[in-house]
Parts: sequence; C-alpha cells; structure tokens
Amino acid sequence: MKLNRSTKMTKAILEEKAVQDPMIKYAHQIGWEILDAEEAENQRNGITGLFLNSTLRDRIHRLNPGIQSDEEIDLVLRQLQLLKPSIEGNKEFLEFIRGEKTYFDQEEQRERNLTLIDFEHPENNVYQVVKELVYSNGTYKNRADVVFFINGLPLIIAENKNAKDENGFEKGLTQVIRYSHETPELLLPAQLFVLNEGLKLFYGGTWSFSVKNIFVWKSKQEQFEDTVKGLFAISNVLEFLKDFIIFSYRDDNLVKMVLRQHQTRAVKKAIERAENKERRTALIWHTQGSGKTLTMITTALKLMSLKIFDKPTVILLLDRNELEDQMAKNLEAMGLNDVVKVRNKKHFRKLLSSDYRGIILSMIHKFDKMPADINTRHNVFVLIDEAHRTTSSNLGSYMLAALPNATFFGFTGTPIDRISYGKGTFKVFGKDDEKGYLDKYSIAESIKDKTTLPLNYALAPNEFRVPKEYLEKEFLSLADTEAVTDIEQLDKILARAVNTKNFLKSHDRINKIARYVATHFTDNVEPLGYKAFLVGVDRESCGLYKEALDKYLPSEYSQVVYTSAHNDSQFLKKYHLDDEEEKKIRKEFPVAQIQPKILIVTEKLLTGFDAPCLYAMYLDKPMRDHTLLQAIARVNRPYEDKEGVKKPYGLIVDFVGIFDKLEKALAFDSDVVASVIQDIEKLKERFERLITEDAKEYLDLLGEGFADDKSLEEFLSYIIRGNKRLEFKNLYKELETLYEVISPDPFLRPYIDDFTYLSQAYGFLNTQFNPTIKIDKDFQNKTAQLVRQNISTKLITDKLEIFEINENTLAKLRESKASEPIKVINLIKSTRKYVDENKKKQKYLISIAERLDKVQVTLQSQQLSTKQTLKELEEIIEQINQYNQQLIEKGFDDQTFFIFTLLSERFGEYQFDNDEVAKKLKNIFDRYKFWQVNSEDKRQLKAEIYKSFFNSQDNILQLKGSALGVDEITQFVERLFEVLEDV
Repeated sequence: MKLNRSTKMTKAILEEKAVQDPMIKYAHQIGWEILDAEEAENQRNGITGLFLNSTLRDRIHRLNPGIQSDEEIDLVLRQLQLLKPSIEGNKEFLEFIRGEKTYFDQEEQRERNLTLIDFEHPENNVYQVVKELVYSNGTYKNRADVVFFINGLPLIIAENKNAKDENGFEKGLTQVIRYSHETPELLLPAQLFVLNEGLKLFYGGTWSFSVKNIFVWKSKQEQFEDTVKGLFAISNVLEFLKDFIIFSYRDDNLVKMVLRQHQTRAVKKAIERAENKERRTALIWHTQGSGKTLTMITTALKLMSLKIFDKPTVILLLDRNELEDQMAKNLEAMGLNDVVKVRNKKHFRKLLSSDYRGIILSMIHKFDKMPADINTRHNVFVLIDEAHRTTSSNLGSYMLAALPNATFFGFTGTPIDRISYGKGTFKVFGKDDEKGYLDKYSIAESIKDKTTLPLNYALAPNEFRVPKEYLEKEFLSLADTEAVTDIEQLDKILARAVNTKNFLKSHDRINKIARYVATHFTDNVEPLGYKAFLVGVDRESCGLYKEALDKYLPSEYSQVVYTSAHNDSQFLKKYHLDDEEEKKIRKEFPVAQIQPKILIVTEKLLTGFDAPCLYAMYLDKPMRDHTLLQAIARVNRPYEDKEGVKKPYGLIVDFVGIFDKLEKALAFDSDVVASVIQDIEKLKERFERLITEDAKEYLDLLGEGFADDKSLEEFLSYIIRGNKRLEFKNLYKELETLYEVISPDPFLRPYIDDFTYLSQAYGFLNTQFNPTIKIDKDFQNKTAQLVRQNISTKLITDKLEIFEINENTLAKLRESKASEPIKVINLIKSTRKYVDENKKKQKYLISIAERLDKVQVTLQSQQLSTKQTLKELEEIIEQINQYNQQLIEKGFDDQTFFIFTLLSERFGEYQFDNDEVAKKLKNIFDRYKFWQVNSEDKRQLKAEIYKSFFNSQDNILQLKGSALGVDEITQFVERLFEVLEDV
C-alpha cells in the first residue's frame, strides 16, 4: 500500500496550535460540535468509510417520514456510495444534498423527495467538525486536517498552513489536488475546500482547482475570528450548498463554479427586491469580467426554486445569438427542464400570452412591436444582460409596456448615465434605489480581489497613430459616440469617418504595423506564454492585416474571425469561417499551447469571449466608453500557467491614439478611469524606483555579484540578522514581474546588471533555504533566460558546502572560519538533507525533522539569535549521533528503535526500562499486522497498549519510579500511532 499524509510531520505541531485549533474553536462557538477523530473513525467503520454512519442513518430516518426500515436506509447509503468519485459524481452528490433525488414511499406508494439536509429548518441538522481525519481507499491513505460534516456527510475539507509559511497557500492547494488523484473518494461528497493560513481563509469548489477559482473570504473586521465565523457560519454554509455552487458546461466539459461574495450578495439582494411589491426595478452594476452572467443565472435559478413566487416566469434577455445555445445548455446541466429558447417574435408573443411558467431565453429585439399588457402577472421577472443597451432604442419601451407588473433587473458592467436620445441605465433600472443601483462591484474592488487584473497601455510610435484632427473631428467630438453601446453602432459611426478609415487602412501603414506587431509579439508576449488580439477597424482591414502578418510570422500563428455576409467580395470570403471552424477556434484559443496565437478581429469576440491566456490587445480601431471598456476587458482575466506563473497584467498597445485622450476615451468618473488602465510608462517609473532606491541596500552588499565567498557571506549574514528574507523576496518578485512586462526595452539597459545581480542573489538565497529547488522553475521566462546567459547555476547552488552528518561534523564546524550565519545555513541544509534521505527507514528522525523545522521557523521570525540557533543545531547533531550509536549497540529494528527513542524523549530513563518496554510494545504491534487498514484490529491494539500501562495485574511495563499521569500516557500512545500509522 502506498501511503501519504495530508500534512507533513514537520511543522504539524506549529500548524495545529497556531492555525488549526483556533479555527476549530471559533467554529465550535458558532454551532459546530467537535467530534473526536477516533469516535468519527468508529462511526465510519474504519478509515475506509466516508460517512458518520450512525448520525447519517438517524437523520435520514428523522427527515424522511416514508423511510422506516434499516433496509430502506441501506438502499439510500448504497446509492451514495456507488457514485463515481469524479466531478460528475460530485455533481450528482450535490443533487442528493439539495433534495433533487427521490425515494419510494412504501406506505403511500409514491415517489417522494429524499431529504439529507433540512435547509428550511437548520435546527434539524447535526453539524460536526473532525480534525486529523484519515481516509484510505486501499491503495493510498491521506489525512485531511479538518473535515466539516452535516448530518454525517463530509462536505467541507480544510487544509491548514502556518501563517509564517510563505508558500502555505500553494502547499495546501497541492495537498487537496493530491486527494483528487490518490483518494478521489474523499472528494466525492465534499463540495467546498478551505485553505487556512492562520490570517486568511481561501475557499473554492472541490474538483475546480484553478487558482482563479479560489477566493479570499473577506470579513468587515478583517480579523481571523471574524473570518472563520463568517465563512463557516451555518447559515452561510447552507446557502452555498443550496444555491451558490453551480455546475455548468464549458466547451462540452463539465465545470464547477462557486460564487464569490459580491455575487452571493447581489443574488440575495435581487431576491429581496423580487419579494418587494412596491419596487420593481434594480440595477446590478458589476464590472466587466467579474462574473455577471453567473450572478444572473443563479438569480434566475433561485427565483424559480422559491415557493413564494408560485411558479414564476423568468425571462433571460441576452445580448448575442451565440449565448442562447450556451445558456440553454448550462441551464440544462443545472437540472432545469422548464427552459425554452424563443425562435422568433411570434413565438415570444405566444409564450407570454399563454402564461408560460418557466425560464425563457430571448434577445431584446424580439420585444419589437410587442402588444402592451400581454402579460400582467406580478410573478414575472426579467433579467437583462448588458442592460445599458436596452436604453438605446424603443425596444425598452415595448418591453416595459408589455409586462406592466413585472420586476426588471438590469445587469451591466458599464452603466450609461445619459445618452443623446434616451434615458440612461440609472434612470431606467436604478430609479427605485437612492444611489441608482441595487448592488455595485467596482473595477477597483475587482482588481483588489484579483477577480480581474490591472490593465496597462502603451502608445505605439507616433507615425502609426491617427492624426489628431481626424480623430477629434470624426470620432471623439461627435455627440453620437457618447451613445454607442455596442460594436454594431460603433461600426455605423466609423463608416462615416472616411479620412480616419483611409488612414487606418493605408497599405504601407498596415505593413509597418504588422511588422511591429510580429516583433513585439515574439519579443514581449510569446516568451511569457500568452496570446494576443489584433483589432482592425473593419473586416477588410482584418484581411489586410492577415496578409501582412503572414510575411513576418508563420501563417498558423494568426487567424481572422469576423462575421460573414452573402454579398461579400472574394477578398472577404477568403477569410470566412464556417460554424464548426469558428467553434473550434473559440474552444482552442484559450489553450495557451495551441495555435493560433493571434486572432485578428473587428467585432466578433470583442464582447463575451473569455480566454484568460489572452495578454495583449493590439488596438487599431477607434473606440470609447462602453465599447472600449468591454473590448479591453478581454485581456483582464486572471491566468496561471502549469508552472504556477501568474499573468500580472493585461496590455493594450494603442495604434490609434485613443489613450492619448484618456479623459475623452473613458468619460467616467476619474476614480473609475484610474482603476481601469495606466500608462506602461508608470511601470517603468516603478521599476526604476524599486531598483535604485528599495534595492540599494542589497546591491551595495552584492557589488559585482558573488565574486567571492566574502560577499556571499556578508549578504547571507545581512539577510539572516536583519530578518530580511521575506522583504527581499517580495521586492525581487515585483521587480521580476515588471522586468517580464517591460522587456525588451532600451529603458532597461542601465539596470540589467543590477537586476542580474539581484536574480543571482534571489536564486542563491532560495537554494540555501530550499535545497531541492530547481532554479529555472523559480524564475519567470525572460528572467530564467537572463539567468542562464549570465549566471552559472553551479555558482548559485554550490557556493556553500553541505557537511556530512556524522560524529566528526561538530569538530569540523568548529574548525570552520565561516561566520555564524553561514554555519547556521550549512547545518540546516546538511541536517535537512540527512533527515530527508533517511527518515523513511529511520523513523526516529521524524521528531528530529520537527525540531529542525521549529529551529528554522524561529530563526526566520527572529525569535532566536544566530548564536542560539547555532547552539540548537549543534544539539540536534549530537542527538542524531547519539541515536545512531545506540541503534548499533542495541541492534534494534527500525520500529523497535523508534519506540525506544519516543520513550526516551517523553519519559527519560527514570520510569521505564526503555529497552525492554520497546521490545514488548513491538511484540504487541506484531500481533495485529493489519491494524492500519482494519479499524477493529486498531481498536484492540490500542486497547492492549493502554491496558499494559494501567492494568497492574498484566502490567508488562514495569515503572521504575512514580506512576505516570493519564495525559502523559495518552499523548505518548497517540504520538506512537500517529507515526507508525503512516509506515
């Protein structure tokens, strides 16, 4: 059997005391009963069981009057246990939890909904939390730090990491991902996972492990107690399970989504508004890229599910044809059958006049000429995507007149305050709220939450930009452009901008820009592993750009995507895509490794298309306000590659000159504009300030790099004595990100040497604290290349020697002329290497590893001086040598010797004859060979061990001194099992 732990032995005690125990304590204070791990294991019938059987059986019986016999309960349990341990099984398990499955009531002879959790009466449920829960599927064994059960079902798994562990989040996530590979059965019922750093709680949905789908739980007080009590509040957990976990299909693959706090907040506010008979409009203003569509879908599902609305009609108005099929498929995946897609205006009128109840998918134009008062019911709810567009024509008036008593919810990321020929979004949808909106999630807030990324722009060389007089006269100064809400309207305006379009489509200019784009992409974008859009002014320009770009890049690098028309010229037809070809591109473009890497577009894909690996947009089309925001939001999606490198920004390269007039291009409040986009020149200013000011103290130490051992020792001593490691790491990582974005650029020339020295120092420092680290993997792409070209990896990794741990180590160390910090680093690396290589066959080293870990933590947190740390390390070396000598002298096997060392550490020599006791305890273990997988054997084994201590008649462990206390013996036995369980 292959065995693993969910948390390493090392750091376990620190994590439990500083992180795990407070979380459990606060959870207990808000209603979660703490269940002992051993009792939980008994209820689970051993470590191969998932459910707390006695609790679950009792709740099934109490919550389902039609289930009376044990056989009927057994049938329910079998249904749950037979589900496939996959995302599909997880979805079906959630359907069981939500009461969407049935059982046959023998007495009433009918199907009834099965209730596993009572959402309407939370007091009828049992809420329990268990720490250190071990689960085995017979091949692998894992231990989850904390598991939250409702009615005996394990629904939330929490992994804990010490707040001082700078990689705590990554380690916790890695463990949960490992569960999905090794023991997926453990994640079959679990719907949420939580990563606990002791200061922050991160939450996400099981089977959905992309970093972009894992969120920080925000509390008003921003204190750990408030965070725990907010996230694990029973009402909050029940809301997530009932309403805020969504399964959907993306490119034919099942995906799981968990709503963020701004989304759940908006849904709850929308439901409150729907219940209000006096107020019948609401504006949900959530910035582009923050998940408005998911918020809208969840609101629709909630409206349909509540009995108080008495089988309502919910109309989802979408802004594009292609979204209707996708939305229909998503709703079907969510278990909704009462969904109909409107075919035409006649069909829509028939649905409304016939009083159809369910969800209707349509577009606003199908309200054209709709009769007034066609449906006067109050339980009609209209949810409108990109609501600012409904205010720009008479269609909104037809809609409002047709459904006089309906409640209207407008969803938008770019509300319009005023336009030239109608009321703005605030007046139409926000009239019932003092601020003009029911809920707002701003651009600045989304960037702070990392829901979206900051955007940077760079102005292309002046020779490429549209003459200012053309741009001002034919675009920026036109009142019509203030009313533009979509690309179609924009294109009509641009069709009249003759001088601007002629300039933009000049063959010489297009050729030069194509060459510029090809160079910029291969130098700045491709090395980062990202993709790009090239946005032309119209379809013809897209074709021209494709022809020009193929001169400088392989033809497979780029692809044109635009709408076709039957009367198109032969030139335009050349780049037509059929539906299957376009579908393939939409599906594959978000995969960073697949060609094409550049899409050339003008109207399609500029709204509603998400490809997180899209980093750069080469903008050669005049845009402003809402159309501009929607377009550039294509590049603001968070993305992380397989190596864990995160996309830092989105980049717009402006060939038009729009951003030269930023206040006109984005006519919003100044704080909104400042939140949206900043000049890349500001990044250069930031880089210059960091490397010349903040990094000066380190560069002064480094000189010309690590030319000799003395400069190396000075640097290490400075970092350790000043507790500077984390500060240096954060400084370097920001510099590295800026370098990746800016490079290549002549601006960097004066700073390349200094950045190289800092990279060398960062790589060196990491190898000293993390000996197994791979240098190339720890640098981003361009920096890794710089390191390979200018720094010897051997220079980084081999500067400090690793001592061989033996009886001569301390003598050799004392003879060394190295400084104390260097000696400390040497000993930590050497001891860590020795422990890691030998602890599997010499289990006594596990406690040494824990002790070593504490030394490292106290050193990094400056709780011990370098001299004290060195003394601690010397004592560890002495203990290793002492144990190795005793192992030879006594001739014990590994398990017996481990028991001997644990007795010595816990009780010393004054109470037992440790040699004899170790042998006798080993004999007891030998009699129960299958105790690790058989819960009954484990129970009997543990009982016999305890009996040996407490039964005076059969006491094989003869005390030499006074009797031990119960707590001391209990701690010894639990530690004994904790280590040997994972052998």
